[in-house]
Amino acid sequence: MELSKCELLKKISEYQFICVELNLYIDTHPCDEAALRDYLVYSQELTELIAEYEQRFEPLMNFGVIKQLVAYARSIEKEKGKHFRFTLTTNGMLIDEDVIDFANR
Repeated sequence: MELSKCELLKKISEYQFICVELNLYIDTHPCDEAALRDYLVYSQELTELIAEYEQRFEPLMNFGVIKQLVAYARSIEKEKGKHFRFTLTTNGMLIDEDVIDFANR
């Protein structure tokens, strides 16, 4: 049975949460093979869910939120003693000069 747009977005959010949590856990427990296997399974499923959503509905990109998140992360890097790295995965449909300029900075 095909999921509705709302159901698919909810499932994507759930899998994103699981992947982030597993990633954080693996950072502190790198020898936990079961956690690594779980991460690989959930991240693959997440990739497939996103591909399905984008094929059926539209690309997933909220550029305003991306810019705000990056600005916030940059503002707390020194305080937290961290350097945050970001990646952007896209099919290119919503890429314009603003996105290209931002990504190049």
